[in-house]
Amino acid sequence: MRRAAFVLVLMLAGNAPADKIVFKDKLELAGDDVWIVEDDRESVTVRLDYGELKIAKSRIKDVEINYETHKENLVRQGKDDPSTLYKLGVLCENYGLTNEALDAYESALERDKTKPISEDLLVKLADRFEKHQKYESAYLALQTLKERNPGRQDVSERLTKLGEKLGKAKLPEVRTQPVAAVKPAETAKPGEPAKPTEAAQPVEPVKPTEAAKPAEPAKPTEGKPEIAVEEAGWLEGLESNPGWFVDGANATPPWANKATCEIKVQGEEVKNKILRVEFLGAEKDKTAVKLILNNLDLSQKKYLTMDIYNASDKVLQAVIALVTQPGWQWFESQGRTLKPKEWTRDITFDLTRPNFKCAPTWKFKSEIANRNQVSALALLLYDNPAQGAVFFDNIFFRTEEELKTKK
Repeated sequence: MRRAAFVLVLMLAGNAPADKIVFKDKLELAGDDVWIVEDDRESVTVRLDYGELKIAKSRIKDVEINYETHKENLVRQGKDDPSTLYKLGVLCENYGLTNEALDAYESALERDKTKPISEDLLVKLADRFEKHQKYESAYLALQTLKERNPGRQDVSERLTKLGEKLGKAKLPEVRTQPVAAVKPAETAKPGEPAKPTEAAQPVEPVKPTEAAKPAEPAKPTEGKPEIAVEEAGWLEGLESNPGWFVDGANATPPWANKATCEIKVQGEEVKNKILRVEFLGAEKDKTAVKLILNNLDLSQKKYLTMDIYNASDKVLQAVIALVTQPGWQWFESQGRTLKPKEWTRDITFDLTRPNFKCAPTWKFKSEIANRNQVSALALLLYDNPAQGAVFFDNIFFRTEEELKTKK
């Protein structure tokens, strides 16, 4: 019998001895069908054979957890999915049952073969394994995540560190973009101009013939600041960052359409870089590209601004999302209308307004939490056609003063 904090866990009744709750007045609640199912600040909810009972925490002295019975019942009832097994592990860990907790985490990771694990859960499993120095299991969880989302630079860095702890001579090479993203900007080298036919595509919004000339391309952006670089007197924004990748299309299951993204260089004397996103399908309701920001502090920035050219024949909705830490929280904005075949200039998203949606309600009534720890920026294009392209330019995070003086 162990004392500890109460946690949220989902369990269903079974036929073997289950949990036990001991009250301060020495009464006990025990039996075949006693399961902790929910916890909040004031009470614990217990599922019994006749329904659920909410018990005030002030009345509870001790709790006893039966791990084997929990797990057996989950398997018997087909509820042994990765998320529930993880919650079982957290429950055991909080009650000092370390071996049982690790067994639950290993079982959750093993279930990925039949019931794919979400990115957030893979990170949580890796954290738990690393906490208990189970580095091989942590490496496996992160490697699984990297295969699904190659753009996660934070995952690549953790894999490198774990490889050093495991004594690996060489780590597998981490892709910086999904397979769908062809011809990324980082393949461009000085002296190797883009093919004229590529730069001269009819959907190019600005002087395609100039961009098609075989002039020496701009110098690589490697090693330059994350937020903006200045080149040949031209201030570039986040659109010039080589780290953009297509998001959601290779997830399991996919939640966004297939696409490609690449950085295009336009102009002859002043080389302006723009981010080109090409649609490769319309099975889902949106296309997404993402840039890892490595816990960027945006607490002093109030706005995100950009220009977008819709080269498709369809009206689109442009949406942004910021991912913040801890917990990889996703905050999604309301849409901005993009008319076909024209630029929409000075699109401005106010990052301080309570009109973003996030879990668990997914209603546009939330403020962005933890803007001082922004791990990623996503650009979403809703209602895209199966074919077409969109171009992003002048993507900047700005203060109030910077917005007033940006021109």
